[in-house]
Amino acid sequence: STPESRRQMLVDETGAPLGDAQLLAMHLFRTLRFVFSMERNRKVFRRLFPPDLFANFIDVGHYVEDLLPYAPLEKQLRNLTPEAKTKVLEALDDIHMVKDDRQRHVREYAVQELLGRGGFGSVYQVKKRNGETLGETLYAMKELPIEAVSSFSNSGERNEVRVAEQLQREVHILSSLQHPNIIQYVDSFQHEGNLYIVMELVEGATLLDHLNSLAEKKQKFSETRIWQIFTQVCLALRYCHKTKHVVHRDLTPSNIMINEDQVVKLADFGLARQRLGTNSVMQFESVVGTVFYQCPEIIQHEIYSEKADIWSLGCILYQTAELRPPFEGNPLALASRIVEGHFAPIQGDYSDLLKQVVSRMLTPNPDARPDIDEVARIISPVLLGELDRVSHAAHKLRAEVRDEREQRQRYKHEALRNKEAVHRLFAKQKVDAAPCASSTTPSAHRCGALREPREAARESSPLIKRQGARETRSPMLSISPNRIREIHDPCSRILNQLHKILFITQLPPSTELSVERQLIEKYKRALFSHRSHYHGWNLKDELNKLLTGSREHIDMAFGVLPQSADGAGTGEAQKQRISYEELQRFIEQVLSDTGYYNLRSADADVVSAELSDSGRSTANFSRSREAMRKRSVSLSAPLADGRATDAPRSVDAMQRIARPT
Repeated sequence: STPESRRQMLVDETGAPLGDAQLLAMHLFRTLRFVFSMERNRKVFRRLFPPDLFANFIDVGHYVEDLLPYAPLEKQLRNLTPEAKTKVLEALDDIHMVKDDRQRHVREYAVQELLGRGGFGSVYQVKKRNGETLGETLYAMKELPIEAVSSFSNSGERNEVRVAEQLQREVHILSSLQHPNIIQYVDSFQHEGNLYIVMELVEGATLLDHLNSLAEKKQKFSETRIWQIFTQVCLALRYCHKTKHVVHRDLTPSNIMINEDQVVKLADFGLARQRLGTNSVMQFESVVGTVFYQCPEIIQHEIYSEKADIWSLGCILYQTAELRPPFEGNPLALASRIVEGHFAPIQGDYSDLLKQVVSRMLTPNPDARPDIDEVARIISPVLLGELDRVSHAAHKLRAEVRDEREQRQRYKHEALRNKEAVHRLFAKQKVDAAPCASSTTPSAHRCGALREPREAARESSPLIKRQGARETRSPMLSISPNRIREIHDPCSRILNQLHKILFITQLPPSTELSVERQLIEKYKRALFSHRSHYHGWNLKDELNKLLTGSREHIDMAFGVLPQSADGAGTGEAQKQRISYEELQRFIEQVLSDTGYYNLRSADADVVSAELSDSGRSTANFSRSREAMRKRSVSLSAPLADGRATDAPRSVDAMQRIARPT
């Protein structure tokens, strides 16, 4: 069908054809749905659309080109209430990072994007400039309105000064936590009635986002991946309980971040408390946390300790395996199940150890529930395996550092030798030229006599004559012609390499998992990341190493690598590093599989056909010109009155006029 006939099929509820504005909205919805199909973009859309519109937006499906399924979305958007439209516009302004002069500043931090909003405040991505030469750094900044927090205080007194002091004490606790599996806090201050907490920005997603994504794909975590996440949370929790005597009190999957290197970070210590004094047991009474992860003591309003975090961690471990919390239902049934400790058993091909750990941590009796050290003893086989993996990775990194140090030493010595060789060469030429310039002995006359033929030849050269006499002779380096090679434009080669990488990352998702494409996508993100300057990366140097096939290892950790050429693959997801040569081989393999060079060869065939047509035209013209010259000679031969010389001149004039440019 033609576009006009398909447009006539798009009608509104009255049967009238849709207008241009409605069609434009449908086209925009189709474009946004294509963008939403990329998983890393989905968090933005949850904030942009109302829940009902967002649900229908998802139901359209991935990569649907027909406009008809987007007509209900256009109608639903058109029928939104003014309040809902205002919220959509506000959400659109929050996620819009290019704000020009409208960009909001909080002290030295420029607010870029809203990352999330909760009951007490919001979290923004902010940018701080570190002087003129050090560049900019991105952080996450939490904004807590003091008035809103004081309205939720247990005492009922809205004393903003007292609440601010309490929040500052909590910030002091958070700033004392220094652990690789806990988000690092950077700064905190009060500004215009708000408390701001600045912390490191984790480029990744929450554990809840990962679980929702797996549920949508109808997949599950492998047990190895579950243990890798769980052990890192246990390390962070043990540091809090045993070293800093801090109880988190709000441990949920949404407060566990996983960055691009699969490092787990514990976040959101807004409800955390620290033990005061020398008591050996931490006890609390306030009802806090998320109800799905609250322990029976909190549900029954009893005194609880750090073992409340153990219960929450058991719920998280269960949800990581089953993709749903262990306790669900209406509030009354939910409270009853939590107090009694009744939950459905874990299904699937998981070990007895995992089921045993969940059962022990979800023990209703807090006295029988293990603490974090007892949990570590239960999972000691898993911890030993993780320790062995970390030990091997550390040994490999030390070997790589040693090799890189030796390679840099070799480069340094080689550069020093080359520098000394150049200095010796110039010094030798100056010594050789000094006697001829200053001595008046017969040897000097011989040196001058030897230079005379050389100078005469130099002066007779047309190139030297064009340059003029102002050029003075200087010491020169003699280079063998065998060492001279053609110079290619480095900018074109680098841009061509960059085009290949971007071409691969812009390809539509494939039906099968491609480890090579994942590696290239990860390298591209690291190449253009704002943290690239931390690694000392330079775009030109990185692409040049790819072009030359350097065997130097790339300074970033990759996950599972594709099967190697000798058949030795990696069976588990562990941090591994590859060389630029291997990455370049993966790039060429993906380009070949996706038909990249077939497209370029087709374009080259078109160009060569045009050139061949031009060549044939030039050859025909040359043959015609030669025939014309022969004919002019034959015509001028019988003439003896001197007019014969005019014919070739006429032919030459015709050739000059008709000569192709």
